Amino acid sequence: MDTVGYCFETLSGNNLRLVGELSFASLSGGGPTLPELSGPVVVSLADLDRIDSAGVAQLIEWRAEAQARNADLLYTSLPEQLRQMISAFGIEALFESSADGQTVATDT
Repeated sequence: MDTVGYCFETLSGNNLRLVGELSFASLSGGGPTLPELSGPVVVSLADLDRIDSAGVAQLIEWRAEAQARNADLLYTSLPEQLRQMISAFGIEALFESSADGQTVATDT
């Protein structure tokens, strides 16, 4: 992977992790798209090195794309930097806690 970039890695089945930097710089050059999986897709964000407002917008866009395909997209293990941006942007409704305490994005 380049110094500035990101990739999806498959953990098992529909469980993925997003690795690297999700930022204006990494998104402006194009990059991997959300894999087209059926059923619920869980993406761990624990291995994101950096995320900015463009990255937050991309997470929301991927969620909309999944919904258009009638798939549920859940984000888990949100880094503190992302949690702070979500709070500052006032978009907590898009990112709420599941029963097991992990933070996920859910349908509103």
